[in-house]
Amino acid sequence: MQIKKSIRSIFLLSLLTSLFPVADVSSQPDTFAVYADLAPDFFMTNWWVTEPIAVSEDTTERKDAEKQLQVFEQDAVAVEVVMASVPSGSLEIHGAAVSWKKVSAKADVIDLFRQVAEKEYAYVYATAQIVMSEESRVLLGVGSDDGIQIWINGELVHKYWIGRPTRIDEDLVQVVLKRGSNSIVMKVQNQQYDWSFVCRRLGPSSFPRLLVDNAGRGNLDNVNVLLANGADVNAKIDPGVTALLMAQIKGRQELVRLLLEHGADSSIALPAKEKLVEGLFQRAMQPGYPGAAVLVSQNGKILFENGYGLANRAKDIAIVPATTFRIGSITKQFIAAAILRLAEKGLLSTSDKLSKFYPDFPRGDEVTIYHLLTHTSGIHSFTSVPDFIEKVTGAITQQEMIDNIKGYGYDFDPGKSFLYNNSGYYLLGCIIEKVTGMSYGAYLNQTFFEPPGMAHTGVYSKDVAFEREAIGYSYENNDVATALDWNMDFAGGAGSLYSNVRDLYRWNEAVFNGQVLSPESREAAFTPARLSSGEVADAQGGGHYGFGWALGGLRGRQEISHGGGLNGFATFLTRFPQDSLTVVVLSNSAPTLPNLNPGEIAHEIAEIYLYDHMEPQQVYATTALQNKDVLDDYVGQYDYQTAMMTITRKGDRLFAQLAGQAELEIFPKGNDEFYWKIVEASVKFLRDENGKVNRAAHTQNGRTFEAPRIEQKEVVAVDAAVLQEYVGDYELAPGVAAGITLEGEQLYIQVTGQPRFEIYASSPTEFFLKVVNAKITFLKDEADQVTALQLDQGPVHTVAKKVK
Repeated sequence: MQIKKSIRSIFLLSLLTSLFPVADVSSQPDTFAVYADLAPDFFMTNWWVTEPIAVSEDTTERKDAEKQLQVFEQDAVAVEVVMASVPSGSLEIHGAAVSWKKVSAKADVIDLFRQVAEKEYAYVYATAQIVMSEESRVLLGVGSDDGIQIWINGELVHKYWIGRPTRIDEDLVQVVLKRGSNSIVMKVQNQQYDWSFVCRRLGPSSFPRLLVDNAGRGNLDNVNVLLANGADVNAKIDPGVTALLMAQIKGRQELVRLLLEHGADSSIALPAKEKLVEGLFQRAMQPGYPGAAVLVSQNGKILFENGYGLANRAKDIAIVPATTFRIGSITKQFIAAAILRLAEKGLLSTSDKLSKFYPDFPRGDEVTIYHLLTHTSGIHSFTSVPDFIEKVTGAITQQEMIDNIKGYGYDFDPGKSFLYNNSGYYLLGCIIEKVTGMSYGAYLNQTFFEPPGMAHTGVYSKDVAFEREAIGYSYENNDVATALDWNMDFAGGAGSLYSNVRDLYRWNEAVFNGQVLSPESREAAFTPARLSSGEVADAQGGGHYGFGWALGGLRGRQEISHGGGLNGFATFLTRFPQDSLTVVVLSNSAPTLPNLNPGEIAHEIAEIYLYDHMEPQQVYATTALQNKDVLDDYVGQYDYQTAMMTITRKGDRLFAQLAGQAELEIFPKGNDEFYWKIVEASVKFLRDENGKVNRAAHTQNGRTFEAPRIEQKEVVAVDAAVLQEYVGDYELAPGVAAGITLEGEQLYIQVTGQPRFEIYASSPTEFFLKVVNAKITFLKDEADQVTALQLDQGPVHTVAKKVK
């Protein structure tokens, strides 16, 4: 989901007897959106809301991130004018009258997108009145989609420029409400898609969960605010967890000390771990929604297994541990194990060339099985072809798939880099068939599935009669729908298997107890891949990759895992070998339901069972910068591999924007270190021996990776006549073209099925993008005619012939 921007909600509070009429309503007092002695834990469900106000009338300009932030920061009218306009029924903005209307939440959240207008790149004001019998210090819980500002009695008390979905109580806002009438005004600004806000006064019912959740996330600021507002430090949430217990599980040592100082009872026992796991899934479940199956084992013993939600919504069939799911890329470890087993028998070698099996494969004599296993072949991945998703429900033969892959070309020279690649594993599945004379599914069944009793695992086909099959669903824009149904012939060895949690538990036990591979083969599978240069290959997002398994760690514990994802299914299988712990989470929704990401839940489960053996984690608290000038040191772009992270300074605030996402403020937490409030992530800017910032260390989900700083390139002027020579289509792969267009003096590139981006000249023939670390060079022949372009982006080096 794309991240969103904010709207203002205005709450008008004037005299105790103030009326909120619109132009054509009765002159009798209107008590709509008037709250008497705002009760704790009570949602404010009635608001006066304006019509949407566009960020810009220009449809192109309104999408510009700078323009959206400018509109958010600079109010078209003073808040006092907004407040005074409610009785008249309209507010004048830029010379046009914007009317007020009554809006009531159908539940707790004001859904602006559906109740006001399906408007993107716009904002509204919302207002209500709070009448207090005595002055009160109140803590509000606020959520918004997207950015939000709040005024109480004309004073700005909260301002957060953010792109996010609405979550109840995400922002904690401390306010003082005077005796008598108080006005509350909000401005909520939307970027794209959903648009909403929610507000309530927090109290005894909401404090416990907020305190426990913030202790777990390491949000020191929010924990202090909650304690200052009277939250019970020893309050429990189901299944009996206190803030102290959660801080201990998550390794938040600084918070543990703080909670103990505030009287936390260290004698309260941790609930049974099975109950804690149950709670993780219960928080995500909604009636009638899809769900997940889970299994946890240690030392060969199943400690917990269960199913949640519906496998089939139409038939009201529940998920149970025996339910089968399509497991996506978890398939890769089975394919890799099969290749290694065949190597043990002398039927092939990981050093064998691809040309041995496909003599006509382009550059097949440069690609080895090792390259295919480790995503270092450079062969373009079929799932990265722009029209793949449009074709994946149709028919395809193996030969057609192979011919397609042959035609896609290479992203980089074999062995030169790492790029996750489904084409490689599709080819490995085909190689198994060539070597064994059996389908890869039959070979896997005979070799791996039957011995440990994996009776519910195999190659997915619509012809298979499943006793308990999970149907795939998607969760988008707060709604569930049946997902796109892949023809799994497209996936092949890259992701075509189905299984259930019990069978995957059996598989892990077999693998890690030496029943699948020899010690030498297993060591090879669990060794990080190396490039032809001899360097260890870094996988995207940190960690490494072996043969079909991802190699990483969680809070100091070694982890060997793999996830899977396709429309309707998100899966995760992991092993912590030092602790003989297996966790399997299979879900039938992708995009996933809130709080139901299989990889994240698997890691939370691992923390429950292993927290006392894990390394501690940092806490997040905003600190005051002593020297604001240091902010300039961080400004620039950092290469996050898949996109550029742009750091900008606006006044005394720092913002971070990953290409394609919203710009988010980051907050100082220490020397050269900042953190995000919307996600549990931080970035530390690192300096070279001369004290200059040259890279950023990004930490998220217990993992850290470094992103080099990109030196800013100077944009040079190129004559429009020269730019015109580059206009045309350049073939990157069969059916995939890079279109170069010119508007005025600005050149653009647009790859088939992707957005259009500006490109900037660093020389008359070389251009760069600002959204990713990429270079485009236009190539000419001896007659000085443009014949091709060369795209260099990370490991990808592609020459595309001009075809039009």
